Amino acid sequence: MQKVTDKPGLHSRDLVNQSPDYKHDQADVETEATDLFQKQLAQLAKYLTHRPQTFQKIFIEDGMNAIAWEFQQDALSGNFTQILWQLLLREDDMSTILMRFIWKIPLKFKRKFIRAIDTHLADRYPMFSGLSERWPGENNIPP
Repeated sequence: MQKVTDKPGLHSRDLVNQSPDYKHDQADVETEATDLFQKQLAQLAKYLTHRPQTFQKIFIEDGMNAIAWEFQQDALSGNFTQILWQLLLREDDMSTILMRFIWKIPLKFKRKFIRAIDTHLADRYPMFSGLSERWPGENNIPP
């Protein structure tokens, strides 16, 4: 007796794929997988809501990498400077980390930051107008 799978060009998977039950079963599997994914996503959201500090390190590291990249550019953009300034004003863990970052970066990057706040924030904060000229040597503000 010859098996169905032994016939040339016909395989058992072809018989299964042609079966109406297979398509129904496949839809059930996809629905179950989608439901499981939605449940896992809801569980993750619940966990993140109740324990945000768990992911805080990851978010801070990614943010600091983006900030370090910005400081590698020729000049800090206006949008970046505005966002960085707003983060510095928040008085939270992130602002403390940013202050330490700016405090510890080499002088050439501090100059870049001072030029950026002079250029992009002087309209809002007149005290920054001209700050970057001959900074830090001639304006009595240490780096």
